[in-house]
Amino acid sequence: MAHYGKTTLDPTAIKWALRAENEAILAKGTTPLGAVEQGGLRPLGQISMPLHQIEAPARVHLELELTGMGLVNTYDLWVF
Repeated sequence: MAHYGKTTLDPTAIKWALRAENEAILAKGTTPLGAVEQGGLRPLGQISMPLHQIEAPARVHLELELTGMGLVNTYDLWVF
């Protein structure tokens, strides 16, 4: 995560969900997270899951949320 805001962010966790195009949740999880200091890059964790349940090729959406902050980003991914 790149954070160049004015103050330290203090989310309690990062929640993630992998969604199909019809918004069905394929997988989800939560990782505890401490303060994110201002400046620089910081890894937030690692997501690992089997993809055999997804019929390829498929576009899926990875949704990341910093809990307690109201910050959500969504990324389109392709599974082949």
